[in-house]
Amino acid sequence: MINLKIESYDHEMVKKEFLSALNKIKTKWVPGEQNGEKVKMRMRQPLQFNLD
Repeated sequence: MINLKIESYDHEMVKKEFLSALNKIKTKWVPGEQNGEKVKMRMRQPLQFNLD
């Protein structure tokens, strides 16, 4: 994963912690394919959590 960013959350501390957690993921990702060739892909993942 490269170029990680959070687009719609206002609290900088939460953004920083979430990006830090994503960068610690060591799982190998399966690349996207188009017409049998590996290509760069963009993915949007909704994130929901409660701050109590």
